Amino acid sequence: MDLAPTLLAIHGAGDPPESMTGKSLTNLLAGDGPHHDAVLYGYFSREVNMTDGRYTYHRAGAEGSTVHRYFTSYRGMSAEKVAEAELGTHLKWCKGYPHFRIAMQSTRSVDLPGDRVIYDLAADPGQSRPVQDEALDRRLAELMKRKLEEAAAPQCQFDRLGLT
Repeated sequence: MDLAPTLLAIHGAGDPPESMTGKSLTNLLAGDGPHHDAVLYGYFSREVNMTDGRYTYHRAGAEGSTVHRYFTSYRGMSAEKVAEAELGTHLKWCKGYPHFRIAMQSTRSVDLPGDRVIYDLAADPGQSRPVQDEALDRRLAELMKRKLEEAAAPQCQFDRLGLT
């Protein structure tokens, strides 16, 4: 997410468009302060993960919850699956351009040891001992919610993760 803003900065091409959520890495190369307060990562339909550099936070969707797949091309999809698709302007960042949406079941990693898991990267870089701390869980959940809002995540993400 930071590569395009970095290339724009290196080549003096101006600020990245508002739709880019990344930041130029040039300040890190110059040793000029912090970069992101946290970043989200993960695989489609599974838990949403986040790190703030100190902790990793993994939050699974509720059992039986729904997530949507959004697309503009149905290449490689079955006719039955395409027939289920709903055409609309579902995602804010698509700026009014129509796209398709299909409801799908949330899934979860088989090795995730709970619905909400925290690892302390300083004390446990191998992420083998989950941290049990309700105050930290609340703080990281609020940070995750804010990062999802900043990314203009669809409502189904907040619903399935219990971040409403």
